[in-house]
Amino acid sequence: MNLPASNSPFALPPERDACAIIGFIKKLGTPTHGNLQRTIDALIKMGHRAGEIRGEGDGCGVLSDIPRLLWRERLAQSGYAADLADAADFVVAHLLLPAEAAAPEAPLRDAILQLFAAAGLQIMVERPCPVRSEVLSTGARQAEPFFWQLACQGPAEGDLDKILYDLHLALETKLPVHVASLSTQVASYKVLGAPELLARYYPDLKRRDFLSALTIGHSRFSTNTLPDVLRAQPFSLLGHNGEINTIARLARRGPAARHGTASRAAAIRRTSTEFSKD
Repeated sequence: MNLPASNSPFALPPERDACAIIGFIKKLGTPTHGNLQRTIDALIKMGHRAGEIRGEGDGCGVLSDIPRLLWRERLAQSGYAADLADAADFVVAHLLLPAEAAAPEAPLRDAILQLFAAAGLQIMVERPCPVRSEVLSTGARQAEPFFWQLACQGPAEGDLDKILYDLHLALETKLPVHVASLSTQVASYKVLGAPELLARYYPDLKRRDFLSALTIGHSRFSTNTLPDVLRAQPFSLLGHNGEINTIARLARRGPAARHGTASRAAAIRRTSTEFSKD
């Protein structure tokens, strides 16, 4: 393969350590457990793209479809119709809270439920997400949040996506809450550790009836900040950044960087024009 010359507008930047990111998508939209498993396996194989401090991984996670078969089971166990899990207004929230919120009577839980009620969402199931804390390293165990799952039915009227977006902002701005995901489509699972820990920490990820047609995986290589489960990705939409050093590098280049970007864009336009003539 012939790579572009270093002074070419198409030249690639020098290779650097960076996070691992992977996505598996079923073209026909058929959810399978293999889709999730292949994503986790790929993150494990890209361990060289992940960072660690004293043997503790910088954090990793997966963003999958809501596992509706699992939620059908949980709804039925709570006295609701199982097929509500397949409805367009079915919402699943994954919230990371301070450890003290694990107590059922914690005031923070009541404050969260009040915000959900104010948004018009009906809580059907609320439960601690099953985890195996014993697989975490010492540092991750000390900083382990309480992972709270909520299954809700959206209001009969209004733009549900906007309602959930506004609720997401309210939860994180008014309360000490990290919203891992709050959606009618996706669910995020993340942990402070290496990818090998994901399915060990979250037993649900090993269940054969956990199905997904689109799964995104991320393993973090922290270059400017210390590892933290709240910084682990994917975030509720996607999430992957170039860290602060990317911004600083562009700032140092100043006008030259902007000129280079303009030159690259002009070269792309020229190439496109020439290609269209053939």
